[in-house]
Amino acid sequence: MLFGGGVLRGTGTCCRTAFAELVKRLEADQRPRTVIDALNAGDAFGSSSGEGSSYDLYDLGNLFGAYGLEWPSDCISAVAGDLHKNATGLSVYFPLKGGGDFAAYSAVASLDGYERYLQAFYNEREQHTVAFEQYLTSSDAGLYFTVTRSSVNYLGAVEYTLYREEDGKTAVLGSDAVDCSATSSSVRFVPQYVWGIAEGETAYCEIAAAFADCLLYSMPVTVNFCWAQLWFAYFPEDGQTLILGIAYDGDDTGLYDLQEGDELQAMRREIGEDGAVRDTFDAGTAVVGADFRLNRVPLAAGQYTCAATAYDIYNQVFDAGEAAFSVA
Repeated sequence: MLFGGGVLRGTGTCCRTAFAELVKRLEADQRPRTVIDALNAGDAFGSSSGEGSSYDLYDLGNLFGAYGLEWPSDCISAVAGDLHKNATGLSVYFPLKGGGDFAAYSAVASLDGYERYLQAFYNEREQHTVAFEQYLTSSDAGLYFTVTRSSVNYLGAVEYTLYREEDGKTAVLGSDAVDCSATSSSVRFVPQYVWGIAEGETAYCEIAAAFADCLLYSMPVTVNFCWAQLWFAYFPEDGQTLILGIAYDGDDTGLYDLQEGDELQAMRREIGEDGAVRDTFDAGTAVVGADFRLNRVPLAAGQYTCAATAYDIYNQVFDAGEAAFSVA
């Protein structure tokens, strides 16, 4: 039920008591956006594995604040971790992208009220969808799409993928997230940057998750000619990038640190005239040193296509359309 991101003082009974009070308020709340906004504003942990993986543990601090409860800080003696610097020390199982199968959760620990709340949460989400008045289109001010008034309170994250036509082929530049407002039916954004590891070179990169204060990315690379994923976080507020580590293909033991002298090659993804996707590791080479960093590369002048995907607050997926735009 409760999972530690910090160190508990004593038996942690005060945390369990406080959580029981939170569950009562969750069950009484008739506004689904309250809990979703609070979860998305906090830190997430515990990525599940496999296709369609998601983060199943969420920091509890924001939930307590959203429901007017005092965080039981006296129970926590330490909180650590560079990426999760805003964490409060305890997280809770809340599979936003899950389908309501709680067998594994119940086998570990169960609180009847919370399990009942999760079941009701998933029943509620099946009754609501995001509907569009205007699919993605371009304007002088950028790109936008519009949802119906009744969909506004259920619109969550928005992601997009960029494409560019080059010599009869379609270059797939990667995906990114949009900071969209839940108070407006129109979602507007202007794609400006992609990622790279070498000066002036752009590499294929995917958005993995968007948190309150940072964006998490995965970039396919080779490390000393071994296939891998480079995981990193970007903090928009101060423009800082934190390299989390390397996950080698076929190795599920976790992330490895980059070592000085490691040679990285970034990937380029193209769609040929025959529709086949081809990946080549020729999008720039870098040797890890004391000054190694990832680059945010401005979009070059030219014609692009953007395909947008909207998620509702329950993380169900909706195609928001695609539109062409130009960069001068």
